[in-house]
Amino acid sequence: MKFVVTGGLGFIGSYIVKHLLSKDHQVTVVDNFWRGRLENLTGFEEKINFQKLDILDFDALKEILNDSDGRPFVKVNKLSLNIEIEITNEKLTN
Repeated sequence: MKFVVTGGLGFIGSYIVKHLLSKDHQVTVVDNFWRGRLENLTGFEEKINFQKLDILDFDALKEILNDSDGRPFVKVNKLSLNIEIEITNEKLTN
């Protein structure tokens, strides 16, 4: 499947990217490179489609997201430090 991970160069996002790649999925990372670090994905660069993009550019983001089979949403419970990953494949409109 084709997945899009926004913030994929960040700490949590890079782990999600690595997990998806370990399951043989295609991954597009959308990141503006402001806080994310390319070093977080060292050794995986050739397996990833990088898109330098700010998520506030909704039209460009919508095009990338709608070309994917799904995108993970991460929910972090700050009290218990539990992390849940939910996959959605809803197409964006508007």
